[in-house]
Amino acid sequence: LLERSNGETLFAMREIEGATSFESFAAQHAVHLPTEERRTLVDELASFVARVHERGGHHDDLSAKNLLLRRAGSSFELYLVDLEDFRLGAAPSDEQLVRALGQLNDVPPRAFSLRERLRFWCGYRRARRLKMEWSAERALLARIDAMTRARVERREGRWRAEGRSGFEAGYFPAGTRG
Repeated sequence: LLERSNGETLFAMREIEGATSFESFAAQHAVHLPTEERRTLVDELASFVARVHERGGHHDDLSAKNLLLRRAGSSFELYLVDLEDFRLGAAPSDEQLVRALGQLNDVPPRAFSLRERLRFWCGYRRARRLKMEWSAERALLARIDAMTRARVERREGRWRAEGRSGFEAGYFPAGTRG
């Protein structure tokens, strides 16, 4: 943490060699991973996010671009970036949880199947030891899905206004159809 004489505060961190954004990895590589590696990645991501939340951490922009990923043998290491949006205190409220998981769910649609997205939720719920009635869980998942869909609609509206497609913007992996 650095503070300038004008009162501005800067946060500096070291480069994480070999790491790439989860957003980029999901768009370009996740679809090509063998099934077991995909499961490992989903499980480790769920566990990582749950640990952050369980310890009272909350990132105001938990989008795939703010997570770095690095292969570590047969597993993956995950890192949070854009830490000026990170808060430490209590576990996220329901609204913060919906926003965070909705942001994280907004990865290229071909990168992870519905089954893998549900696997993430089950792993997250298990790691946080969340207990809820099925109707409450279903309502929460519907709110997360609505948050993701709203993000996608806003982004696609910007792309249309710019005359671009998801393929041109690099959102879909090569060789897939949107």
